[in-house]
Amino acid sequence: MKLLLLTLLPTLALATFSSGIGPVSSHGNFFKSILSSSFDARDYWPECEQFIGKVFDQGCCALSYAIAPTSVMSDRTCINTETMREYSANYVAGCCETCAESVEGSSCREVGDGDAWQVWRYWIRHGITSEQCGAAGERDGCYNPKCLGECQQDDVKLAFDLVQGEYVYSVGSSVRDIQAEILTFGPVQSTIGFHDDFTKYEGGVYNSVGNGSLLGEHHVKIIGWGQEDKEDYWLGVNSFGKEWGIEGLFKILRGVDFLGIESNVVAGLPFENYD
Repeated sequence: MKLLLLTLLPTLALATFSSGIGPVSSHGNFFKSILSSSFDARDYWPECEQFIGKVFDQGCCALSYAIAPTSVMSDRTCINTETMREYSANYVAGCCETCAESVEGSSCREVGDGDAWQVWRYWIRHGITSEQCGAAGERDGCYNPKCLGECQQDDVKLAFDLVQGEYVYSVGSSVRDIQAEILTFGPVQSTIGFHDDFTKYEGGVYNSVGNGSLLGEHHVKIIGWGQEDKEDYWLGVNSFGKEWGIEGLFKILRGVDFLGIESNVVAGLPFENYD
């Protein structure tokens, strides 16, 4: 039996499932020599690069709450089960009623309205379809996709395409814990304070919000780390399209919990026997 334990944090509710994974995944000094160098999950798992390095474009909809978790689910399913499956962020946006205040074809929500933790819980309790299924259709302009209730591919059935995850858990907020988690199981999802100057990021290590106004929460994927001009950074994948940042990626200051990047890390694992 899986036991749900909730821990409330200032910006995100996190949980863990018992049976092998404790309340916080903590690796201590594991991989100590490797963790001091740079790392990029795309290079470490080249067979899964098509998922790990994929950059989504949320357009005028604030869908990072759905995109970042489902992207990590796809990465970790490929890495840990060798299964090529892309979980559908559109399905979450259109069909998960607990993941955001409004769904089902309504106008797009504002920044911070979606709850990434609820997306992880939806994966565990309900299951999420693949992009191949197309059960949420496509977004029409600045409107959420509609929940169609069936796959749009004739050879794909919704009941068989819904796949649940086995675990979801918070990751320790130390740099070493996050690094070891990524190196062991794959990319992780984090939630940061979203300032308007982040939309203008073009490169380098994002380390100051300047005079940027806080707009709410934003959800991103962390795939690695490194150092640039003596500044330690996390390597992340955003959902603003490839024209933004470093072809859709960004570097953010590592080691001081800048904008909550280290205190709001969440991860999960698929069932080992995927079939």
